[in-house]
Amino acid sequence: MSEFFSRMIGNCGYEVLTISSEEEFTSLNKDEISIIHACIVNELRNYDEFFTNYEQSFRSHNIKKAPLILITSGDEDLDPSVVEKTFHISRKVNFNFSELTEKIHDAILV
Repeated sequence: MSEFFSRMIGNCGYEVLTISSEEEFTSLNKDEISIIHACIVNELRNYDEFFTNYEQSFRSHNIKKAPLILITSGDEDLDPSVVEKTFHISRKVNFNFSELTEKIHDAILV
């Protein structure tokens, strides 16, 4: 599912980073972070650790954060803090891709 989203968003002209571990942001440099238009997050073990690394990476380089897209299996209840920090939550059932790309476009232009 992440690969599908990444490919489709990329085909719309956006640079997408797919994250599958909490530590992945710590190894990115300013140039790598600055080109990201959207960040797709697979289900993680520790959302708090991921959000901390994500925030610190963008803040340390003084770069506007890329929208976070969380892909979930569908029915689980997410912690409200995860929902609050996530730009878009796509469940593996019932998603609207054109709505998502419109939201990314609007967020980038702000």
